[in-house]
Amino acid sequence: GFAAGLQRALGQYAYYDMVQPELRAPRLRYIKMDVEADQSSYSTRLGGKLDSQRLALTPGLGIGWDYFLYHPALLSFSFLAEPGYTWQHYENNTTSQQSDATLLNGNFTGLLLREKPYAVKLNYARAHDDFHYDFFSSATVDSETYGLSSGYREGPVPVRLAFQQTHVENAGFSQNTISDQSVLDLQARSERKKQDATDLTYQFSLLNYDTQYKRVSFDTENSYHHVSLTDSEHFEKSILTSALRYYDISSTRSSSSDLNLALSFGVEHAPHLHSFYNYSFADHSGNGSDAVQHYGMAGLQHQLYESLASSLNVHGAILNSTFGASSVDSLAAGAGGSLGYTKRLGAWGRLSMGNSLGYDVTDQKVTGSELFISDESYTVPATGPMIIRLRSPREISVSSVKKNNIELSPGEYAVLKTTDPWQLQFFSAGPNNVQPGDTVMVSYTLRSNPSGSFAVFSDNAHISVRFWQNRAEIYARYSFTDNHADSSDFLLQNIQQFEAGANVEWHGLRLQGGYTDLHSTLFDYQSLTLSEGYSMAVSEHSTIGIDLSQQWNMYPPGSGTSTNQAQTTSFYNFMAHYEWHPTGALSWRAEVGYQQQRGSGYDQNLFAARTYLNWMVGKLEMHLGYEHENQKYTAESRARDFAFLRMRRNF
Repeated sequence: GFAAGLQRALGQYAYYDMVQPELRAPRLRYIKMDVEADQSSYSTRLGGKLDSQRLALTPGLGIGWDYFLYHPALLSFSFLAEPGYTWQHYENNTTSQQSDATLLNGNFTGLLLREKPYAVKLNYARAHDDFHYDFFSSATVDSETYGLSSGYREGPVPVRLAFQQTHVENAGFSQNTISDQSVLDLQARSERKKQDATDLTYQFSLLNYDTQYKRVSFDTENSYHHVSLTDSEHFEKSILTSALRYYDISSTRSSSSDLNLALSFGVEHAPHLHSFYNYSFADHSGNGSDAVQHYGMAGLQHQLYESLASSLNVHGAILNSTFGASSVDSLAAGAGGSLGYTKRLGAWGRLSMGNSLGYDVTDQKVTGSELFISDESYTVPATGPMIIRLRSPREISVSSVKKNNIELSPGEYAVLKTTDPWQLQFFSAGPNNVQPGDTVMVSYTLRSNPSGSFAVFSDNAHISVRFWQNRAEIYARYSFTDNHADSSDFLLQNIQQFEAGANVEWHGLRLQGGYTDLHSTLFDYQSLTLSEGYSMAVSEHSTIGIDLSQQWNMYPPGSGTSTNQAQTTSFYNFMAHYEWHPTGALSWRAEVGYQQQRGSGYDQNLFAARTYLNWMVGKLEMHLGYEHENQKYTAESRARDFAFLRMRRNF
């Protein structure tokens, strides 16, 4: 027994001696020196003015260590510490001050028990960066993040649990923000035969941020719980998908909870004939309002060869909603259908056309005079001004606007009440960083329609031709909505809209143009949108490019039945950039942009120019940059110049 034990011990010793390399101590990776200087000014039409300057010097070291503790399978890690020192001098119209601090930036990533199914990943990072909300707004950001994730990746139901804590100090052009966010995330997935799967997710988030905007502070607290359970079951010629989701959201100015259930059952009757049956349930409560809705749909889909696709459906909905002393009970039913056709016209082009129809009848009983619309979804325009128009007229107030379940702070949007329905203008700078194409949720109160019945008939038609080897396209769309009510007290919007346009892409050239003519009960307008872009190689080592876009909206006088003001809005955007890479160790980039907006009661002129030089000489890196921003609005103006030099000697 002693001999056997000794042999086993010697074998283990030999194994660990084989995998244990020579100890690698932490080593100096680099030394660096950062210099930052910025100058900003802020003025208002009323005579207020603030000028400020800042100079910062930040030397530091980079110390790296990639190793493991005792054995690679126990704890392996990658560690980069960046101890440093910063000195700053700041002054404005009334004060001057100096400050210094010891810094410890860097990052750490560790993997504990990596060979085990319950491996644990650890991470930590602290950094100082330049951040661009969009082309015309930038900020300096100090962030600190730490977290861990674990779970069990084997067995019938693998589970993952992660936690992350983030602290961010954002010094922006017109506002400063300090935020703290905690996120707990749980995921579990069960995969079975025939691609059947069940997913469970739970997420808890707590976000607090303090925003200083125009010398006024705003504190916002946001928290939400989200539970989601989805399932997919495949049968011989059918599939059943289901989803159950629950949200509990609380913020400084609003709170709400939502329970949603969705069921979808699809059956394949023939290779080109399918039927579908959908049901959804929604229960919403919050801000003094409650709403319960049931919705169902059944239909057929048919595909004739590859050219003709058609569908028919019947649907219905039941809604019970209360808000304060007001309530709405409605019953709706309708039918719809669509037809789509595509045809190859030869080697030169392809034709696509289609039409969809819908008819719905609603009977409602209303008490009180106000109705609360909760979390109505909108998409911020991808081009042109970041303005949306609410779908319902007769607004009383806007209570909250959210992105990713987080409430936007003052200064991130403005409510424009010059039109009916109201419009919302969004701004990129801010904690939520609203960008073109983002989805936002708007909650607002409006005067409700009376009790009674109304019917809605809608039609949408389109046609397009692609040619020149898919480089060019021309298209046209027409849609209308016609409402009929049993009482003249109803305010329903009849709409007729025509769109036409074309686009061309050839080598580095891109041209797009579109025209929209809309007539409605509440307002009329015509819109013309143009977009041009071109990029080319100037030489073997350099490229140049330019992008332009223009949009004009015309609201004629006396249009519609509301009190809209007759006006013309315009939007111009210009971007140009140049890049030069003579060698792999030297590069230079310059870019400039200008944006102008007129109308809607909100005029703005935005200008920005940036240039960056990156140069590597042996083990020495140098990064030189300069940024200029100039923003002029209806009642205020802002300007900022920011320059930096970052030098690093690698070892």
